[in-house]
Amino acid sequence: DAPGAATASTPAPGSVEALLAQARTLQTSDPLQAIKTYDEVIVKDPKNAEALTYRGWTAAFVAMQMGEGTSRDVLIGSASEFLDAARAADPEYPDAQCFTAIVRFRFQNDAAGAKGPYDKCKASGTLPPSVAGLVGSLGSKIDEALAASGGSVPPTT
Repeated sequence: DAPGAATASTPAPGSVEALLAQARTLQTSDPLQAIKTYDEVIVKDPKNAEALTYRGWTAAFVAMQMGEGTSRDVLIGSASEFLDAARAADPEYPDAQCFTAIVRFRFQNDAAGAKGPYDKCKASGTLPPSVAGLVGSLGSKIDEALAASGGSVPPTT
């Protein structure tokens, strides 16, 4: 097949699959457009764990680029809500668990709230390399923060 030629495996334009593919390509180059595209998927499929996860993670990515302030806090809150919705839609989707742990620990200073999602993330054993790289040493940092605060490390559920 010639590049760009339609094949039996090419998703139909405007389909959930096509929109997800489009959003994935926009995540770092045009994150605001990626968010809008993930929103289109969520309208069509409100429990799509990938769209909910990466919509939330992309909001966190945008927030990382911002200075402290209300807009950043709103984006982090939005990221957290979408990640929680993704975890509710598919509790076994490891990306949602991993990104929830990152957002709770790094942005919300919530080591206790990050511990459970982090443990589920690491237990999945099916992380894409890009996600695995992001959570690399997060577990030890979460445990250190919990120990420093006098909090105990809750059991994995």
